[in-house]
Amino acid sequence: MKARTGQWQNGLADAQRLFVIAQEQLDDWALAESMLLIAWFSLQMGHASDGIESADGAKRLYLRCGDRAKHAFSASVQAWLLMEIGLIDEGFAESQTALTLAEAAGDAKTLAFALHTKAIALTLTRQHELALPVLKRALEAAERAEDLATMSLINNSFGYSYGAKGDVMLDSGLAEESRPLIDTSIAYFITAAEQAQACGDIGYFVTSVINRAESETLLDQVPRALELLDTVSHLPPSLGPRSEAHYIYTRAQAQLRLGQTEEALGLCERALELAQRANHLDNQVNAFRRLSEVYEMMGNYELALHNHRKLYAAYHQQMGVLTQRRAQMSEMRLENARLRTVAEQFEQLATHDALTDLPNRRSFDAILAGMVGSTFAIGILDLDHFKLVNDRHSHGVGDDVLRRTGALLAAQGEHLTAFRLGGEEFALVFAHGDVEQAWQSCEQVRTVLQSFDWNQVAKGLHVTCSIGLAVGEAPDEIMPAADRRLYRAKAAGRNQVVAHDLEMVSSPMASLAPLERGSPPS
Repeated sequence: MKARTGQWQNGLADAQRLFVIAQEQLDDWALAESMLLIAWFSLQMGHASDGIESADGAKRLYLRCGDRAKHAFSASVQAWLLMEIGLIDEGFAESQTALTLAEAAGDAKTLAFALHTKAIALTLTRQHELALPVLKRALEAAERAEDLATMSLINNSFGYSYGAKGDVMLDSGLAEESRPLIDTSIAYFITAAEQAQACGDIGYFVTSVINRAESETLLDQVPRALELLDTVSHLPPSLGPRSEAHYIYTRAQAQLRLGQTEEALGLCERALELAQRANHLDNQVNAFRRLSEVYEMMGNYELALHNHRKLYAAYHQQMGVLTQRRAQMSEMRLENARLRTVAEQFEQLATHDALTDLPNRRSFDAILAGMVGSTFAIGILDLDHFKLVNDRHSHGVGDDVLRRTGALLAAQGEHLTAFRLGGEEFALVFAHGDVEQAWQSCEQVRTVLQSFDWNQVAKGLHVTCSIGLAVGEAPDEIMPAADRRLYRAKAAGRNQVVAHDLEMVSSPMASLAPLERGSPPS
């Protein structure tokens, strides 16, 4: 709500308080939300440098939480922040990443914002012809999402792109050719202002009005431009230095067109004071440039030269800061890569057995939960007399037997997935309900383990297994059945596959005998 009503400073303070609370409560999602809000308010207020790390942190946390749409949105905000501090190439690359993420997330509002961010990058590099179709796609996505605020944002960018093209033509002496483009930009700004008013977004409304005033000035409609600026002259203080600087530069430009150099000079000095107070180098460069132009128009070439020198010094300082920022971004990327590697290692440890490298019990439970409602088969495999392997040959040999068993199970192909449940117990999961096919696969596993040359591990070593097989749809029914059949296989002499219960066998005599090896269940 505070983002819409222009209470950006209050919103930033609230987000910072939320960040502290989320840290104390170890709440990753709330932490991500607070960091995204900090990044967003920093962007809107013109404190882009303060928001980059927050956007990056939010992006990583949303990925961990599995929120694909917010992950993509955070990447878009980070891209925009990078462009705001002058790292256009880095911002464009991040906008491409954000767009890919947004397309995968399937959320129309997120897609609209990601497309808009990419269009900003194209506009800043003066690729207007490439930016316009991207903005068209963005607007279509925002309309699907019925998000007036994002529509206003995109229409503002449409207007800016057309206005920038018209400005270039004006500078080239093509006044007649420029007029349709600037008229188009004004139409977009009017639409953007109406949409911002309709959804109560003060920040976007102010931006639309000031942008329109700039375009009206280009058409020499200065009285209309000044009238528009008067409507937003009392900016909410919480909008921050970005909006104030935008207003000042636009009013100075209009008054210069009227030849009101003294008024324009006062505004430019105010803009410089604002930029220096905020320690905003980009705005300082712009302020020195405008001051130099104003003094030149006034015929005060000494002060024009003085401010041009200041501009040169600020520009070089700006380049140094950009180099620093690029180094910081490289360091951030390296740290992110390191964190991703660590996270992947932790994920591997969490879902895989360290000894056999097979998926572990946690993965097994997750697989079962995802198969509820479909017919599938499970085989519970237990190595026979494994305690004797440890007692006779050592625990080191026992570990090697488990490793080799894991490798042999993993090599059985795509028709089954093997898991280590713990100790010498393994599970075989078949994503189908064909009991005969599953039995044949289990029999193949039993044969492979029996016929393996275990002398490679320890002289005189023999390893066999017993398997209980069950088919059904409910894990809480299949698992007990498979366990029962495993114990039947053990009780009947081991080294065999059992796929039925005693009560399923019609002949009392047959119930005393194990399922014959090499014969499928009836």
